[in-house]
Amino acid sequence: MKKLDHPNIIRLIEAYRSEEELYLVTELCKGDNLIKDLRARDKPSEVEAAYIIWQILQAVNYCHR
Repeated sequence: MKKLDHPNIIRLIEAYRSEEELYLVTELCKGDNLIKDLRARDKPSEVEAAYIIWQILQAVNYCHR
């Protein structure tokens, strides 16, 4: 995961493991998550929804290369 470099994927900086826990250090991601952002809007337009889905699909496609 540390090798992933895409604008729609949060960057993993380091991972640490204890006997019971796994800690992931990632880049700072300002703002809210997608669900909170969508709930804050009245109703996203079809164009906005298509753009969000397009970004998600670009990230998934990148991961599968």
